Amino acid sequence: MPQEQIGADSPQSSLCLLDIKEVAKRTSLSRTTIWRRLKDGKFPDPLRLSEQCVRWREDDINAWVIGLPARQK
Repeated sequence: MPQEQIGADSPQSSLCLLDIKEVAKRTSLSRTTIWRRLKDGKFPDPLRLSEQCVRWREDDINAWVIGLPARQK
């Protein structure tokens, strides 16, 4: 199923929302590390859809990964 596109000025943006398991998979971080970095302000904020349901925008996670510094020697 193709992802739905939004915005005329950002045709590659998607409406996809990711759960913690998918975020962990895409970032190679543990769930604990994600929550720790979120608490320290070093990770994108999730959307709270209900009291027990949080999701991250796929675009936010992609931007965070792209923004990581390259390994330095």
